[in-house]
This record gives sequence, structure tokens and C-alpha cells, in this order.
Amino acid sequence: MRMSCNGCRILRKGCSESCSIRPCLRWLRNPEEQANATLFLAKFYGYGRAGLMSLITSAPEQLRPAIFRSLMYEACGRIVNPIQGSVGLLSSGNWHVCEAAVESVLKGSPITTNPNFRTYDIRHVPREPGPPAGPSKVVKNRARFRRSVSQTGSGSGLGSVELEGSNVTEAEDEVRLDLELGLGPPGARAG
Repeated sequence: MRMSCNGCRILRKGCSESCSIRPCLRWLRNPEEQANATLFLAKFYGYGRAGLMSLITSAPEQLRPAIFRSLMYEACGRIVNPIQGSVGLLSSGNWHVCEAAVESVLKGSPITTNPNFRTYDIRHVPREPGPPAGPSKVVKNRARFRRSVSQTGSGSGLGSVELEGSNVTEAEDEVRLDLELGLGPPGARAG
């Protein structure tokens, strides 16, 4: 019985003589790097095990190792430079940053990103509320409803609705809504 390659082992997939991942991992130095690279690609692209395998097996056999390596560099390049990826790092003369990111993945450590690209990162969410960029709009709280059901002497159940923070009143025979838009002076109503 043959042992599974490190890529198939980390993906918990059975490995055969015609394994499509085994030749892709030959450029990596040790089993831990092979496992880290395979798991990173399966998670980064969101393909999972089956998606990564079908992507690699859809290519001709002689191109599979190059495709695996290219996917690795592009994934790391996209983390470091989310806009242009590895091509942007290569054209700007910062290829060493992409190589450092790949080395971090192979070691199993987190990738350090460039703080200049932090605002473009899809995971960027400001933690501190800052001043608004445009004119601020004040939104009033909506009314909160309380429903209470009471029994009267006639046996019929009458319900009443109370609203807090609103100009809506309800009586048995009359429903009156305040439909002011707030454009005129307070208290001035038409009709």
C-alpha cells in the first residue's frame, strides 16, 4: 500500500499512482510546506478540496506544477496587494514582497500586508466612528408598538395599540395620522 502524498493527506483525500497533486508539490522542500501550500490554496480560492482538484486536473499534465505554483503566487500577491495582485508587485519592483508572503504561507505563519493597501482591503471595516463624509442626516427612532388585549363586559375582545415617540393617535371611531413632512413651522397644519 502506497502512502498518500502530503497534499492529499492534508486534504484528507485518497491518493493513487496517478495523483494530480503529487507532481505539483515537488518544488517544495519538506512535507510541512507541501501541506501548508495545499491547504492554503484550497481555502483561499474557496474551491475546497474538490474544486482545487478539478482545477488542477483540467490542465494538461505537464502544466499542472506550473499552475499550482502560479496559483500560490497569485493568492499571496492578492493578499499583499488586493488590487493588482502578483502582477502589480512584479511590475512595481516589489516581487520580494510576494516571495516573502509565499514563504510565510509555506511556514504556516500569517502574511504581513502593506499598510498602504489597507484601505482597499475587502476586510477593512473602520472600528472608530469618524466624522461623516457628507452632510449628516438625522434619523428619528421609529415608533415602538405595544399591544394589549382587554376583555369588556360584552365579551368581545378589544385591542388597543399604543405608540411611543410618534404623533399617531387611535380612538374607537377615529384614526388620525400626523403626515407633516417637517418642512413648515411646527404646529402649522393644512386642513
